[in-house]
Amino acid sequence: MKKNNFYHYIPLLFLSALVSFSPQKTNAKTDKVQSIVDHSVLAVQDVFDNMSSTNHVYSRLKNARAVMICPNITHISLVFGGSGGDCVLLSRDARNSWSSPAFYKMSSGSFGLQLGVQNTEVLLFIMNEKSLRKLLDSQFTMGASASATAAKANSNADKATADIYNLQKSSGLFVGASLKGSKLKVNSSANHKYYNQIVGPEDIVMAMRVNNPSANRLRKILIKYSDIAQNSSKMISSRNQNNNDNNNDGAIDLAPQDDYSSNHHIQSENLPAPSKIKRH
Repeated sequence: MKKNNFYHYIPLLFLSALVSFSPQKTNAKTDKVQSIVDHSVLAVQDVFDNMSSTNHVYSRLKNARAVMICPNITHISLVFGGSGGDCVLLSRDARNSWSSPAFYKMSSGSFGLQLGVQNTEVLLFIMNEKSLRKLLDSQFTMGASASATAAKANSNADKATADIYNLQKSSGLFVGASLKGSKLKVNSSANHKYYNQIVGPEDIVMAMRVNNPSANRLRKILIKYSDIAQNSSKMISSRNQNNNDNNNDGAIDLAPQDDYSSNHHIQSENLPAPSKIKRH
């Protein structure tokens, strides 16, 4: 009789084990996606904590419509190489707040005749609505249009006009990689896992109809550096105005101002590897 009772409980024990296992598996997948967000926080801190607030990169953030952060793009090149990594896209609203992140994957087939391995932090500053909407496509290729052509930033990059600015910071030995030809593809699986529903980038960064509190740290760090950029810009404007007032002798200057040409493309620059990466 006791033996029969034991076999009677076997299905219940199996069901209990299955139920207890399923959430753990789901949580593991969610934790993997959350790690992309957490590493994006560190990448943003690594870039902005090691430069002056008067640097033109702060100005780019201040004026950006959206930002894409790729905390760890791995380049491998043995004669012919490739790269890949995860990215997140966040947009700014009129109140200087930021959306929750939409997840993407970046990939590329080749970076030319180079040798080595490089891990790179990549930040894309999307400067207008048109360029942001292009990124909302299921797949976007750098260099496929005038607004996505790779180019080196000049020393007066803050005065130039571009649709997307590309900033790379590498701690590896392999340098000189270009983003031209790289593909950005929506990571639908990660978006689904992170928000526990089927959503696309437009729902996340444009309509802002979903939110995950676990992304608040990333949103707050972008708000922090945006505020620093805004305050720095005001201080520079005020200082320039004071200088102009002091140098004004009453004459009226009728000379035309220089007009900077608009190239409407991605401008790139590589930052040197930090001596020691700060982690907060």
